[in-house]
Amino acid sequence: MFDWESGVIPDSEIALKATRGGGPGGQAVNKTSNNIEARWCIGDSQVLSEGEKTRVREAGRKVTGQDELIFRCQSERSQMQNIQEAKDRLNEFVRNALTPQKKRRATKKSWGVKTRERESNEKDSRKKRDRKFRGDY
Repeated sequence: MFDWESGVIPDSEIALKATRGGGPGGQAVNKTSNNIEARWCIGDSQVLSEGEKTRVREAGRKVTGQDELIFRCQSERSQMQNIQEAKDRLNEFVRNALTPQKKRRATKKSWGVKTRERESNEKDSRKKRDRKFRGDY
């Protein structure tokens, strides 16, 4: 069972791939593999129940056809920082997907709000009514 408030996907379930990419780093970008791609297969996960896996799949467009979540990070100059950033994004996505949505309680307008709206509408109505021509020349 995944703890959706502070849960973390185990590193053993995340596949990391490093490639050369853009982003900060100057000329070092051409010779270092700092661009990180973190892949997590939802179906193979041992920490989520089937219901939780379904909620993660339905959470957004980030799920691929192979039932994977992919997060890419190249915002930092260090490969280790990019790895941590990609893992943080993945875990945050899963936590948000598993956080129960609060039901909206239907509320009605208060008496004061209704009164102010009615007075505003009457004021506008009088203003428009007074624009009409009401007399002979």
